[in-house]
Order: sequence, then structure tokens, then C-alpha cells
Amino acid sequence: MDQLKASSEFGVDSGTGSDLNHDGRVNIDDFNILLPLVLFGVVFGLSMDYEVFLLTRIKEIYDETGDNSRSVVEGLEYTGSIITSAAALMIIVTGAFALTSIIFMKALGLGIALAILVDATLIRTILVPSTMHLMGKWNWWMPGVRR
Repeated sequence: MDQLKASSEFGVDSGTGSDLNHDGRVNIDDFNILLPLVLFGVVFGLSMDYEVFLLTRIKEIYDETGDNSRSVVEGLEYTGSIITSAAALMIIVTGAFALTSIIFMKALGLGIALAILVDATLIRTILVPSTMHLMGKWNWWMPGVRR
């Protein structure tokens, strides 16, 4: 699921990190090679925060009820507003970087904002719950040594 976020952020950054010349050719001299590394680190850290919110609540409900489907639904219901609020705040803050004339900051802001948007809307609200529902009891499987 991190690949989905990384692909979307790198796609945006390849567009913002390049500049069209007057003759229509693309000038990629302004693209900073450190940008993908910085973006991946920042976005990975931010998205893990949302993952911890969601999965911790789902696990708490599963421990109480033992029902996988119910725990996924209630966990998403409980953490949905928290994740959405945190994501909206991060999108606004990092999206403001796009207003600068510095290409590195513009690409960084747009990349983070888009990755957080994809993470909070597609991954945390659709992919994680549907995958957990399909996995059923295998979500909670652990080798005997670690139990």
C-alpha cells in the first residue's frame, strides 16, 4: 500500500520538478535527486501514524468481541474522523508549500499533500478495511512462539 502512495507522490513530483522551456522541451535540470528520498521518509512516517490509529482501535475491539467484521467496521467508524482531521490539517499545511517559487519546496509540498490525500481517502478508508475483512481470522494469526 505504500507503493501506491509512493507512485502517486513521485508522479506529481516529476511534473513539478521539471519546467517546460519556451520551445516545448522539458528541462529537468531543476529536479533534485534528494526529493524522492525526503518525500518517502516523511510520508512513510506520517502514514504510519494513521495506520497505528486505525489498527490499534481495530485490535482493541477484536480483543473485546472476537468478531473480525465488527471490529473492522467499528474501528474505522471510531478512527475515521481522527484520521480525516489529521490528514486535512497536514494537506493544508504542506499544500501551502506549493505557493512558493522554490521548486524543491513546491514539489515537496505537493508530493506530501497528495500522498496524505491518497493515504487518508483510498488506503485507510477502502483498502485496509476491505483487506482485513477478506483476511478474516488470518489478520490475527501469529506463530506459536510469539503468542
